[in-house]
Amino acid sequence: MKKKYILLSCLFSLNLINAQQNLIPNPSFESYNSCPEFITMQSHEFSYNVESWNADTDMNAQSSYNNTPEYYNECDTTNTVGVPQNSIGYQAARTGSAYIGLSYTYTFVTNEYKTKSEVIYAQLTEPLLAGESYTFSMHVSLADMMNHSINKLGAAFVSSLPDQEIFTKGEPLIKHGIIPQIASSSIIKTKNIWSEIKGSFIAEGGERYVIIGNFHDYDDLEIEQFENDYEPGSNLITYYYIDDVSLRKGTLSNSDFEDASVTIFPNPTDQNVFISGINSSDIKTIKLYDMSGKEYLIPHHNDTVDLANLSSGIYILKIETVEGGIIKKKIMKK
Repeated sequence: MKKKYILLSCLFSLNLINAQQNLIPNPSFESYNSCPEFITMQSHEFSYNVESWNADTDMNAQSSYNNTPEYYNECDTTNTVGVPQNSIGYQAARTGSAYIGLSYTYTFVTNEYKTKSEVIYAQLTEPLLAGESYTFSMHVSLADMMNHSINKLGAAFVSSLPDQEIFTKGEPLIKHGIIPQIASSSIIKTKNIWSEIKGSFIAEGGERYVIIGNFHDYDDLEIEQFENDYEPGSNLITYYYIDDVSLRKGTLSNSDFEDASVTIFPNPTDQNVFISGINSSDIKTIKLYDMSGKEYLIPHHNDTVDLANLSSGIYILKIETVEGGIIKKKIMKK
């Protein structure tokens, strides 16, 4: 009976996550202001073409020649920025008739090697809530003409955007303190096939923007070359198509659920809390996180958790059961 209850809880949670609203506007890039005709030369051109998405934070400022993502749509009949055929490959849209493209390069410029990483951003349909779990996903495909593939494509969620000059430089954003919550650990090397990048995170609260791209410096990447072994320190040029972007409330695991029969008391607390509604023998691990997602090592024994040494605030208690279920509870520490 217990296993059946857990299974029903998991299925309910999974269906609830799938039913949640997508917080990404224009998620498959179908809506546009003007049909693209040329490869992007300046960042404002991308922002003019695609509804809700931008490559520049200030359309009245000096437009960037470094951050120049492309918008592809089947409305283009020249095959320059068309779908499925375009100037750097052949790729059908995963959904609808459009997608975007981002480059990452490490090349010798003016007596030194420089990294350029293109990114795009959009304002979410609503700010993220502190302590809530969210699942992000997007689909990517390596362009036909590319001979290099990399890892760490991903997304960052921020409460405010970096200054205009940071986008203008086209440098990896991790140099400016922007760290992605989601990034692919594996190298994406499939062509003509959409690969999904997916992950979950706990929001700090107030994040209003999503930034998509590769945030990491050249030295932090894993790189593969198709024809020959890649020599570290040599030129790198790669390019990925991106389609179907999603951000929804809920966790990645279908075994995460909120079990109403499990309670935490006293809550709020100034010292210990006790776990009721589950046998201590059914608990595999107990972990505690603050609202930024930082994990804390906490003393616990059976159904008792010691929070005496923690600062005041709101925390997430995560209980993993021996059967693979995940139970999450909010705790307020006085």
